[in-house]
Amino acid sequence: MQSEPWTETISSGVLCDLMSEGFLVVDESFTVRYVNEPFAAMIGFSKEEIKGRSVPELVHAASRRQIEDSLTESSNKTLSGLVIDWATRSGNQVTTSVRLGSFADSERNTRWGFVLTSEQTQQTLSEDEARYRLVYENLADGVFRTDQDGTILMSTAKGAEIFGYTVEELEGKSFTMLLHPDDMPAILHAFAESRDRMETVPGGIEARGVRKDGSTIHFHTTNSVLIKGGEFQGYQSLIRDVTIRKEAEEALRESEELYRGLIDTSPDAITLTDLEGNLVFVNDQVLRLHRASSREELMGISAFDLIAEEDHERAMENLKRTLAEGSIRNVRYTMLRRDGSRFPAELSAAVVRDAKGNPKSFIGIVRDVTDQVEALADLRESEERFALFAENIPGPVFIKDEDSNMLYANSFMRGRFGIEEWSGKNTIELFPEELAAAMIEDDRRTLKEGPTQILQRVPDKDGVIHSYRTSKFPIRREGKPTLLGGVAFDVTQIDRAETALRESEEQYRTTLLAIGDPIHVVDSDLRVVLSNPVLENWIEELGFDPDILGKRLPEIFPFLPNNVLDEYEMVFENKETLVSEERTLIAGREIFTEVTKIPIVRKGEVEQVLTIIRDVSEARTAELALKGSETKYKQLVEQYTQGVAIVRGPPLSIPFANRAFGTILDMIPDDIMNLTSDQIQELIHPDDYEELTSRFADLLEGDPAGNAPKEFRVVRPSGEVRFVAVLGRRVEYEGQYVIQMAIEDVTERLRAERELRKSEERYRSLVENLLQGLAIIQDGTYMYVNPAFAETLGYSVEELLEFTEDDVWGIIHPDDRGELQRRNETLAIGGEISPRHRFRYLREDGSVRYVESFVQQIEYEGRPALQVMDIDVTGQMMSEKALRESEAKYRQLVEQSPLGVLIVKGLPIEIAFANNAMVEMTGHSLEDLLSLSAQDIERLVHPDDFKPLIEMFANILSGEPPLEAPVALRVIRSDGKMLWVEAVGHKILFEDDIAIQATIVDITERVVAERERKRAEMELKTAADTSMLYLDLLGHDTRNKLQAIQMSIELLQFDETRPEAFGVIDRIMDLVQSAEALIDKAHATRGLLTAPLEPTSLKDALVAAVGALKFKHDNVEVRVDYQVDEAIVKADEYVGHLFTNVLENAILHNPAEIKNVWVSLKEEGAGFEVSIADDGAGIGDAMKGAIFDQDRRYGGLGLHQAKRILAKYGGRIEVLDRIEGEPEKGALFRLWFPGSIS
Repeated sequence: MQSEPWTETISSGVLCDLMSEGFLVVDESFTVRYVNEPFAAMIGFSKEEIKGRSVPELVHAASRRQIEDSLTESSNKTLSGLVIDWATRSGNQVTTSVRLGSFADSERNTRWGFVLTSEQTQQTLSEDEARYRLVYENLADGVFRTDQDGTILMSTAKGAEIFGYTVEELEGKSFTMLLHPDDMPAILHAFAESRDRMETVPGGIEARGVRKDGSTIHFHTTNSVLIKGGEFQGYQSLIRDVTIRKEAEEALRESEELYRGLIDTSPDAITLTDLEGNLVFVNDQVLRLHRASSREELMGISAFDLIAEEDHERAMENLKRTLAEGSIRNVRYTMLRRDGSRFPAELSAAVVRDAKGNPKSFIGIVRDVTDQVEALADLRESEERFALFAENIPGPVFIKDEDSNMLYANSFMRGRFGIEEWSGKNTIELFPEELAAAMIEDDRRTLKEGPTQILQRVPDKDGVIHSYRTSKFPIRREGKPTLLGGVAFDVTQIDRAETALRESEEQYRTTLLAIGDPIHVVDSDLRVVLSNPVLENWIEELGFDPDILGKRLPEIFPFLPNNVLDEYEMVFENKETLVSEERTLIAGREIFTEVTKIPIVRKGEVEQVLTIIRDVSEARTAELALKGSETKYKQLVEQYTQGVAIVRGPPLSIPFANRAFGTILDMIPDDIMNLTSDQIQELIHPDDYEELTSRFADLLEGDPAGNAPKEFRVVRPSGEVRFVAVLGRRVEYEGQYVIQMAIEDVTERLRAERELRKSEERYRSLVENLLQGLAIIQDGTYMYVNPAFAETLGYSVEELLEFTEDDVWGIIHPDDRGELQRRNETLAIGGEISPRHRFRYLREDGSVRYVESFVQQIEYEGRPALQVMDIDVTGQMMSEKALRESEAKYRQLVEQSPLGVLIVKGLPIEIAFANNAMVEMTGHSLEDLLSLSAQDIERLVHPDDFKPLIEMFANILSGEPPLEAPVALRVIRSDGKMLWVEAVGHKILFEDDIAIQATIVDITERVVAERERKRAEMELKTAADTSMLYLDLLGHDTRNKLQAIQMSIELLQFDETRPEAFGVIDRIMDLVQSAEALIDKAHATRGLLTAPLEPTSLKDALVAAVGALKFKHDNVEVRVDYQVDEAIVKADEYVGHLFTNVLENAILHNPAEIKNVWVSLKEEGAGFEVSIADDGAGIGDAMKGAIFDQDRRYGGLGLHQAKRILAKYGGRIEVLDRIEGEPEKGALFRLWFPGSIS
């Protein structure tokens, strides 16, 4: 028996899926042993469902007898012309013509072969061929045919376009020239697998290709084998350009990796919790911080399990506050590790919201602040210690600003001078004017020149003058004004003894010029005002003058039809973009262009139109060249791995669908083509139906926007939903416009993308909601910053991303740039640096922000970059700085104090601290003092004084009140010299132990001075007693002599023989009386040295003295001005004698008949001033300075007594002109008394 071609195919084991007819092989029991794909598709069953079934079961009931008879009859021949009805899955029937023949297999078993051709197929063969031609011409994918060696025999225009070639350029070339070298092995392996299996490898593969211009693209390919006469002929490859999708997937993957990396490499612990506070994500730092073994150990537990129980209530309140306010920052908690140990931490948290703005979770950042807490505790303890020192020093201690405003005064100073309201007051408000002025001058000199020592006499709150030796010194602070510190101690007794002894157009143009398509811009007169080089080159290639600027379009393109000019007029009027395709014949060459006209609107009117011209001549020519054999079109379409269909409507109908389209919908193509409009609608997901039909309507109207791929959902008859990517194009079919649709099942890809996007969004959300600043720097500029980073710097995210390298360095504090540059250079050469670093940013508003920065090298978009994580620590730095300055301030007060300061621990005694003054006082170095044993310390103190000292210390440690008065001791220096000191002690807490702070004052000079003073007083008293004795004797003898003279003169008065003697006698009597008055005056102050000082009213004493003067002298006019009602001073009984002496002096040398005297009393400084003036002869300038000189005796006894009395009161007296510059018009005596409290 002559074998048919299909018997060769079967005997050679090659499947017949590529045949256009249906094909069956059955055995002697009429059981199907083989079926090809076209027959399975014809009746709607799968090949697996048909195999093993009996042929009579497959045919319609009316044809069963005929098929059984035919099988018997054909046992030794071939039958043809049979017509058999087959039953389909859907219950319908398919009528076919059958050729039937028998053959023997390799084991000599009889087999029958059926070749079936559908009557419908025969009737519509020409229609199918036209349909295949139409579909082929409009395929969205590229198609290549190659021979056995991979030489390209044929390419569609789309295939050539994908790789940047023309069809002619590719024919005869090796297909491998289009493959990326790294992906070539995988492609060649797929080709070999198709050849070996003699069938299409399902699914295809994705790889990279190389375009003509050298650029890389991504494509998806499905390879099938070409067989003729049972022999392998070559390959057919379907190519789809997936570059945009792959780039989007890669960008999404890189974004996910970036945000995951930012979170995983964060130096701080980052958590994500649900709204109930349960952990749903933690980074590696959380595991280290809480000593957890794995993420699984923490997932799902409450975040409250990681917080100490005593902080739970506060943590819950803060959780509610975060939800209400959006975020909280730097809240301190005691946290728990998984082993139960505790540590201090700071928590910052923020709400993470979904796309609708609803809260969905919390992001938390936890930082271990153990080191910070311990450092601050040490600093605070030091600050408290030195503040305690200053407060307990038994002398004035103060701090002022640079304008001498009081910032601090210790308790001694506040009590001594009665200045409880001292804060912020200026020195001039707290002390007498002249004294304050001197103090301020000393303050300025100290701030300018450095530490100074000043001796000052200052009245206390009772008016008592004290002498203080004051040490002033500058307290310098980083970035802040210098303060002034001062420590003083009372040296009144020494002073008295010494006194007795001594700071878009160019970008638009550039963008247009860089576009790869020809572009020009015309004004309303259609004159070209701008063009790019691409246009000029294109015009020159067409043979026209490329010099087009300023020329009108009809002049440049004389071939333009009028409808093109009308289109420009339409764009100017409608203000809408217009896209059109133009076909022009130039010099016998047909040019196809796709032209887009875009209006440029300013102030509501179209001023210009931007035109983009795309030459599509090659594509259109290639499309025309594709028309060829109908069989070729059919084979291409049927083997196309993507679903292809023609859609007509409304009402919707599908006149054509290929097998791949049916596979996607899980239907056979014939059934699809028989669907009604309502049944087609059921295949489209209800939520996508309106958009899909609207898209088709736009395509039918000629809108090219519908050409772009779009994803929709389809519903299989089983109810399963699949996602498909749909590409549509308007084509002309049977005299009307229809939609040629290509679909690809992208369900699995979208599922993978959705998971990747979900992961990317989760990490992006974490990063964007972090309260830490995050940035990526590459080539010196910001490639990424999160909102927290921008907020720290005071800029928007967009502004920072526009920063140049100079801008990036410009916001770094100048003092910090050098160190940051050094760190970056070290990283660049692979060196190691500390990952954490603190520096300062300059915000946009000029303020300074401190950050703690964590830097590490990463790879960003394939190149090295720096990942920076900043934490704003400005508040913490300011607090630490303030505390550090306070500690330094008090430390300087103590260290530079002229008073010795000791801290003594326990019994036996031990020195724990000593300042510089103690080092100088004892002659020992600081190291020696701190290392002295109890026996060594005992040897520092005089043997007679050590026991009282230890008793004082024991009393203080026992809690007894400290002694009001200091204890005087003798100290033995290292050189053997002995010092007298006074010690005052207070109980304090030092380094967690009870201790004594002792303040030591060197009173050696005072003791010596006191001894000298007492010796001087004794000598003075002896001299005074002797003087008074001599004065009494002299007065007694002088009075006797004067009485004798007086008696003699009285006898002469009776001698009438010498009348001229009476004038002489009167003169002698006046002198005698004057001498007696002088003796009385001298005796009047004999008790001055011993008279006690008491509060005395100056006004009362002055009124009495003026009254006595007026009573005694009737030729005196006295004018008084009492400006105070009560002027109380410390004085004695001699204050009246003082005023009488000065008043008598005012009239004594006045030759005028009527003598004028002016008396005033007013408050002056911390005391009172009395002025007594006269209109006598006055006192010359030469005499003013010497009138109170006891050696020169220019003044009388009264004035010398006045000065002596005032000196006892602590006052002063001076003489001036009554009228300044005119001494001849009288003198003015000014007396000043220090004030007192009555």
